[in-house]
Amino acid sequence: MLVEIVFLLEYVSFASLVVKAGNPELFIDG
Repeated sequence: MLVEIVFLLEYVSFASLVVKAGNPELFIDG
């Protein structure tokens, strides 16, 4: 159970990094 939660958190953080790298202008003023 805990492993799935950690994996999900890692996936979400990685996805947010990819989104920031792909769309940096969305995070400049935010």
